[in-house]
Amino acid sequence: MDDLRQLNSRDPQTYNIEALAAKFHISHDAVKRILKSKFKPDQEIARRQEDKRYKAMGERQRAFRKHDNNNATAKGSRGGSSQQLP
Repeated sequence: MDDLRQLNSRDPQTYNIEALAAKFHISHDAVKRILKSKFKPDQEIARRQEDKRYKAMGERQRAFRKHDNNNATAKGSRGGSSQQLP
């Protein structure tokens, strides 16, 4: 949220609602609510949110690697050699 607010406060013409929604992959309404909000989480809440974010990123990366490895295995096991028959 802080990054979004900082970008908008530095250059509101460049980082308008549409640009911020696209950059952060959120809806226009979410951007409007964040910019309007004055909420600042205390340090403990911010730390927990950051921990959750990193945990979710790790889970997505593991799932991607697993999916990628499964595809590589499937491609390699389609059988046969690379020789063409006459």
